[in-house]
This record gives sequence, structure tokens and C-alpha cells, in this order.
Amino acid sequence: MLTYTSLSMAGLLPPDGGGAVGGYPTPTPTVCPLCLAHRDDMMTLDCNHHFCKRCLNQRTDGNLLKCPSCDHLMDLHDHGLEGLQGGSNYLINNILSLVSMPGDSFHPSALISTATTTLSNTSQTLSWSIESSETRCQLCRLDISASRYCVGCKMSLCSGCIATHQHDQSSIIQQLAPPLDQRAVHLHHSYCSTHHHETLDFCCKHCTQAVCRKCVLQEHIGHTILRLSEAADEFKKMMPSIVQDLKTKGDCVNNILTQVEHGIESIDNRAKTVGGEVQSCIRANILALEDKERELLLQVENVRKTKRDILVSQKSQLNLVKNHLVEAASMVINAQQAQHHTELVNIEQGLQKLVSKIQGDINQLNICHEDDYIEFTLRDHPLRSSISQLGAIHSGISSRHTTASGHGVYCAIVGKYAKFMVTCRNHCNKKIARPREAVDVKIYGPDASPVTVECVTKSDGVCHYQYCPLTTGTYIVSIQVRGRHIGESPMKVKVRKRRNYFNIGDSDHQIGTDGEQEGQLCRPWGICCDPYGNIIVADRSNNRVQIFNADGSYKLKFGETGTALGQFNRPASVAVNSLNHIIVTDKDNHRIQVFTSEGKFLHSFGERGSMNGQLHYPWDVACNAEDRILVSDTRNHRIQLFSSAGIYLHKFSFHSPSHQRMQLPQPRGVCFTESGDILVTDFNKHKLMFLRYDLQPLQMIGNEGQGNSQFFRPQGVAVDLEGNILVSEGRNNRVQIFRPDGTFLTKFGSLGSGSGEFDRPSGICVTPDGYIVVVDFGNNRIMFF
Repeated sequence: MLTYTSLSMAGLLPPDGGGAVGGYPTPTPTVCPLCLAHRDDMMTLDCNHHFCKRCLNQRTDGNLLKCPSCDHLMDLHDHGLEGLQGGSNYLINNILSLVSMPGDSFHPSALISTATTTLSNTSQTLSWSIESSETRCQLCRLDISASRYCVGCKMSLCSGCIATHQHDQSSIIQQLAPPLDQRAVHLHHSYCSTHHHETLDFCCKHCTQAVCRKCVLQEHIGHTILRLSEAADEFKKMMPSIVQDLKTKGDCVNNILTQVEHGIESIDNRAKTVGGEVQSCIRANILALEDKERELLLQVENVRKTKRDILVSQKSQLNLVKNHLVEAASMVINAQQAQHHTELVNIEQGLQKLVSKIQGDINQLNICHEDDYIEFTLRDHPLRSSISQLGAIHSGISSRHTTASGHGVYCAIVGKYAKFMVTCRNHCNKKIARPREAVDVKIYGPDASPVTVECVTKSDGVCHYQYCPLTTGTYIVSIQVRGRHIGESPMKVKVRKRRNYFNIGDSDHQIGTDGEQEGQLCRPWGICCDPYGNIIVADRSNNRVQIFNADGSYKLKFGETGTALGQFNRPASVAVNSLNHIIVTDKDNHRIQVFTSEGKFLHSFGERGSMNGQLHYPWDVACNAEDRILVSDTRNHRIQLFSSAGIYLHKFSFHSPSHQRMQLPQPRGVCFTESGDILVTDFNKHKLMFLRYDLQPLQMIGNEGQGNSQFFRPQGVAVDLEGNILVSEGRNNRVQIFRPDGTFLTKFGSLGSGSGEFDRPSGICVTPDGYIVVVDFGNNRIMFF
């Protein structure tokens, strides 16, 4: 981004500024951008950068001076610094003045004319140095004209000294270039960084860079090649249209800014009006309705603040776009005053990227991101008996609070429908039962082509979507409300092929060893994977949770022994919700604790007991797309379902008379299927139970044994993206894989401590990349397959 600070540090503007030209502050020549001191001895170099005389004195090497900003070399001859002109850089001031002109008075030709005139004046000012005497040999001191310049020694050489100097073994590498005089400052050749003695005479249009003859014949075969002068001429011809395009974009930004500013004012007015309506309604029954009044006004303020913040944020982004337009205009002028073809090509490359960014920002910000919709509705209920239902604030869908969840927004399988859900929330972060406007969902394939996405159902403010990717690669899921992305949108979805489970043998890699240091484990049990591939482990006997990166490297840990909030007593398992919060079963403290992804404590629920909502040695935990929390309440012989806030919702008791056929005395592992159904392993009865989403029993498979579809102490259970079911067996030391209907598919693992062997495997999960991750409880490690 172009700012006056960056211009100052580049030597184009002093940092304090002063005056005004066309609405922009104009610089004064009193502050040096190097020492930041107010000086009255400012000197302007022929590269149009300026600094104080004291700073330039410190950077002068004999008669040579290198510009502190652009490294441009100057030969001062015998005039020294006294031959430099004083004053400030007026070229950039003229450009800023033109760019800031009102729409009707701006003409691209004026920009070109101003740059040409300024450059002409500058060259006249420097004409004395061009006509100055030739550079003399600095080796023989015989006042003979130099014909070469040694870059390594920084010395000008005459023809008589060149041979002697080349044979001087005490010198470092000798690179001979044309003599460095004032003419060379303006008309010098640039040399290839790869082929050091070749001049940059050509331009590769494919790579947008200056190249030498050898580059053309070696690295750029088949590319479009122009002579450097031709490429520079092409760019010069494009300048008027580029300037006009920048002006058009500037007008577009101004129009959007006007809409946004009007939207901010309109939101404030509507919020004020609705607030008055709320106050008028409440005032008639003020004694009974004071609490409700405060609640509704707070909602109005939240809506106003959220909507206004969004538009203020959009306004700030639009102002940044304006700054980018100024920067682009400045780059055009720098191109106007550039003396070398290489510099022109480099400026063209930077300008193309900047203009592309400006266009992208305008496309993103081309509509007002919020409207002024805030309404208050009075519900028709007896006031005193239904104060809590008196009214509600409506504000439409808030992009800031609306969320997306489900596998379909971070991983998918080729040829299989990927599903996700969008929960619509208002500006008070409350779910909207009947949204006023639609959510804009778009999906793009690896080649940026649109992918068909279908809204399957809409219910109670939750929209369910599905799409079917046909190729592997990275897909983009874009979810917007009024042109503004929600949450982490746009989201990258990695689409892979179906996994072949029949060739599983040794583990791909493993993490963890026995111990209590970072990355070490002691009797771990539960495991889960977040959408980014991070592995989260319940390090049970170390009374902590550890998180590892997707590559298995240690990331962080949290928790310690104790009963206080944030402390653990043998944590058994972990899960993550759609907000990437970590849910932990604090087994021997008989509670569930919830943390952020960084390990910061949020809240907890549960206590020891057998009543609804109470827990007795909770073991495993799972979370579905709606953030409902499922817990295996082992010693109470049941599973319980909670809301995301920890409110008890439902239970399935294995000792209930109505469930005699499906009794499981010790439920252990739990998980949700993609359809929302529930799977439970029973540790003592060696079975796997299927429950419907409403906790009604469906089927049961397995019995004690070592054959296929038999179990011996089943522990963890997980479901992959294709619906296949994976069960770890503690005493058979293996993992069995079943099809979604429960029929046997394959198995792997045996007793031992080698690669692909287990000692009482427990927790299990599947990563977005398709790895099966198993907790090897007895070997204190995590295995990847």
C-alpha cells in the first residue's frame, strides 16, 4: 500500500508532509527521510530521491555516491555534493494532484503531459553534469581518460592500466564494465544475474521479465520474446488506457462509498426509530416490563453496532482501495520517468499485480454489505402473563454470526455427495427460524469452474446443502450474505479418491513415546481430528490434553491434575465442534469441560450422580454437525445427549425395561454417522449398537470372539467420509472395518510393539486426508495408517 510514510522512507517524500495539493498533503523539503531531522541542506539526486547533505556525505565513496533508496550509482566528478541541486521532489506532488482531481476535470493526457514536462525540467537542471569532463583513470593518476570500470575494486581504469589490473592476483574477481561517468548513469546497460557478462536486451512476455540472449536460447524457449525497447514501447502505449482504467475504478469506489455511507446513516436512523418503538411499547407497562425493555434495547444496540461495524469495515477497505489507486498512479509516473528498459518492465509487472488486486477488491466490495433492516414486532399475548414473549428484534441474517459446519466444507470424496449445513443467525447471534434473505452459496472446482450445489432442506434457520465433486483437487466453498463472506469463507475443500482398506499393513508413521515431557504420552485413550488435520489426544495418566500438527509434530498442551475448572482427573476422551472448540470428558471428576482450540477454558457441565444431566465416570464423547454433545455415561449404563451449552436433552438407558433386548451394561465408544444416527460399543458384552438420531434402537452386531464381525473388548468407534465404520478392539489388538450397513469389510493389526502392531488399541479417528489414526494404549503411542 502506498502511504506518505512509505514514500518518505523511499526518499520520495519527507515524512512530515505539509500544505495540500489536490486534497493530498504536499511534502516540505525540511525533513530528511534518513535521519528524520529538519534540515535546510536537502540535496536531490538525479534518480529524483532527496536527502540531507550530512546523510549523503556519510554514503559518499570518493567521487561515487549510491542512492540510499534505489542503489543508483552517481559519479560526482570534481563537483562533489555541491553540484547537486537542492529542493524537494515535485514530480510525485503533480501526480497526486492529478489523481485527486474531481471526475470531470481529470484527463489521462494531463498526467502524461505533467510527467513529461517535469522530466524535461529535471533533465535541463542536470545538463551541466552531462557536459562535464570525462572520468579519469584512478590507478595511474596520469590524468588520462578512463575506458573501463572495475566493479570489484570500484575504480575507473584507462586502457593502459586494464591489462596490469587484470593480472593483479591480489584482486578479487575482476569484472570490467564501461566507464562510470554521468552519461552512464542515464544510458547504462543492465547485466543478467544468471549470465553475468550478457546484457539484458530482450523481454519475455510470458514471464514478464528482462532477459539476455542466452536466457532466450536456454530458459525461455517457446516463449514470446520482444526486444527490450519494443516491450518498453508497448507499455508506454498502454499507459493512457491504464490511467483511464484507474480513474474508472476510482469513480466506482466513490459510488460504493456513497452507498455505504448512506447505509451507515440509514442503519443509525432505523435503529433509533425501532428503539423509540420499543420504548413506547414498554413505557405503558413500565413497572412490569423494565427487564424486557433493557433486553430489547440491548438487542437493537447489538444489531446497530454489528451492522454499522460491518459497513465501517467495508468503508475502511474501500479507502484502502483508493490508496492502492494512488499507488498505481504513482507507479505509472515512475514508469514515465524511468530511464532504463529493465525498470519499465519491472514496473509493468508490479502494476499489473496491483491493478488486478484493485479489481478483485472492487468486485468483493461492489455492493453495500448491510442494509437498515431492523424491526420490532409486538406479539399478541397478555402482557403481564407473557412479558418474556412481549416482542422480538429482527435484523436479518448476519454474516458475522452465521456459521457453516459438516465435512463438506473441508474434505470430500470423488463421486460421493459431500454435505454441510449453514446455520443462519441474526446480529444478536440468535438463530433465525425464517430468514428474510437468502444465503449465497457457490462452489468452484480446481479449474475455477462452478460446481452444482443443491439446498436439500431448510428448517428452523438451518439450510442443508450437498454437492458431488467429480475430480480430485482443491475446491472452494464460498458462502456470503449480502456480498460478505461468513466465518472462514471462502473455505478450501480437499477432494480425494476413495480409500482402499485392503492393503493396510505397517503404519505410515507414529508419534509419542512413554513419558511426561512434551509430545510424550502415558496411557492415552481418546483421540479426535479437527478440520485442519490437527490431532488432539486425551493423555489420560498425565492429566492433560495434547495437540499435534497434521504432520505429527508437537503443537501444544493444556491441563493439569486437579478438580478446579481447567484441571483434569484422568481425562478419557476428546471431540471438536463446528467452532473448533475442544470437548473433554473429565472422567474421574464426572464432568465435561469445553476449551478453545488454544486450550482456554470456556465452560463445563455435569456432576457425579444418576439424575438426568448427571454423570458417573463419563468415558467417550462425540459431537455432530449441530454441535450436540453425546456422552457415554458408563457407570450409569447409558448414553446422554446434551446441547452445545451443556443442557440435558435426551438419554438412552441400557437398563430401561423398554430396551431389554438391547441392553448394554457398559457403553464405551460413541460416534455420530453422517446421517445423524449413533454408534455405541459395549465393552463387556462385546457388541456394536446402532441407534437412530432420536436414540431409538436400530440393530446390534457382534458377539465375543476372534472371528470376523466378532469382538473382544471393543473400545473406540469412528466413521469415515464414505460411511464405513471402524472399531478398535482392546483384547483382539486389531481394528475391524465395516460397511455402512454393518457387514464386515476388512481388518488389520495384531499383538506387539512393532509397526502395525498394537497393545490394547483404544481411541480411533479418521483425518481429512483419509488416514486412520489409532491410539496404541499399551505402547503409549499414536499410529497412522
